[in-house]
Amino acid sequence: MTRRKTVAPIAWALVLAHISALAAHGGQEAVGELRIEGQGIEQLILTGPGDQTITFEPPGATATLPPGDYVVHGIRLEGGHSSQTYMIPDDLRVTVSSNAPATLKIGAPLRQAVQVERRGSMLILDYELMGQGGERYGIARSLTGPQPAFTVYRGDRKVASGEFEFG
Repeated sequence: MTRRKTVAPIAWALVLAHISALAAHGGQEAVGELRIEGQGIEQLILTGPGDQTITFEPPGATATLPPGDYVVHGIRLEGGHSSQTYMIPDDLRVTVSSNAPATLKIGAPLRQAVQVERRGSMLILDYELMGQGGERYGIARSLTGPQPAFTVYRGDRKVASGEFEFG
């Protein structure tokens, strides 16, 4: 009988501690907020703790995630432009915490860059489309649509023009 009297208060204390912990956390797992600063994003794929993959189609301005470190795995923009893992900088990561919102800058506004290299009588134009997080996007091209074109000017005078060949 004495043993029952000693175990009962300990068990009751454990039950009260568990109920207090559930009340403090709302009975749910801790979560954090991710703010997504970018426009035109149709799909965002993140890889998180334990190689967990989370897909948002489309992501809103904020997302709720379990706390942890996340890596941007893939992005698809309106118009079909996409960024795959090898096109995303290694440092484009975000740490989500239950204490404060985290911010991820990706997508539009986009920046276009062209590098020109001369090879004999040819000009090689290397085009990149980059998001605000430094991610590069592949151009969605249609086989039935017009080829991208370019025009070269020297001052106000048109020097050359043509269509791009992919490859």
